[in-house]
Order: sequence, then structure tokens, then C-alpha cells
Amino acid sequence: MDSHIDLLDGLNDAIGAVGDPEGEQFDARKQKQREDVKTKPAPNETAKGLREMKTKLGTFAEQAIGNNTTVLAALLHPQLRVDAFEKVPGVAERCRKGMQNVSEIITNLELKATAATQPEQLGPTGTEVISPLSEARRNRERRGQLVAEGGTTLHATVGKSI
Repeated sequence: MDSHIDLLDGLNDAIGAVGDPEGEQFDARKQKQREDVKTKPAPNETAKGLREMKTKLGTFAEQAIGNNTTVLAALLHPQLRVDAFEKVPGVAERCRKGMQNVSEIITNLELKATAATQPEQLGPTGTEVISPLSEARRNRERRGQLVAEGGTTLHATVGKSI
């Protein structure tokens, strides 16, 4: 968003320099103003091209702010700032919720990683406590042995039919 704002500032300066004060003043992020400026003639071809660039940038900004993936990517990227999103009405709350969700996901992943690196423990009756990951690995190995011995599984059947 910062680079987008910098581009718009640069375009506004260029539009003003070519003698198009109306093109310089319209807000490219508002659809109504983008449509209105298209109906009014530009003073020259350069100003017309710059207006079109500014209009396209405004459309991209509107789409980016409305896209959850883009908002999340901006939140996760260290060079982008949340401040630009917090200035847009309704987006600030989504930013806070997104950051909270990301924080919870990272915490859960850290807990799972810690649990996976700890040695297997014995249960209260002296039996081995098997982690879900270990159990899934053992099941895969058993299925592989069945296929090697000529047994059939869904994976083996699909593999043979292809």
C-alpha cells in the first residue's frame, strides 16, 4: 500500500505538471470519481494517459483492500505496514482479527512442534503413548508391507489401474 500511495502521489505531481488540475484532484480510490473523470475530456493526450494510469491504480487499490488474501499477505510481510489498512473504514477490525488468527496459528504450530520433539512417554499403566504422527507413520508402513506382499489397498488398486 505504501508503494501504491507513492505512485499516486507521483502521478498527481505529473498530472499537475501537464496542466490537468481536475485530473490531479480526483480520488482514484472512489469508483464514482473514477467514472466521473472518464466522462470529462483531458486537456492533452499526456494528461489523458496519466488519468487512465491513476484510474487503474485506484481500481487495483480497491480490489486489494477487499481481498482477504492481500490483506493477510500485507499483514505478514515485514516491509508493509498495517497503518495504511487501518485508515480504511471497516478494514481495521479485519486487520486486528487477522493478526489474532495468525498469532493463534503460530502458537498452535509451536506447541505441536514442541510435542513432536519430546521423547515418547509412558502412560499411567506403563503402556507407550503413541503420538498421532507416529501412528500415521506406522499405518503407512503397514499398508506398504501389504502391497509388497500382494495384498490390495485402495492406493495399490488405484496405482495399478493407472
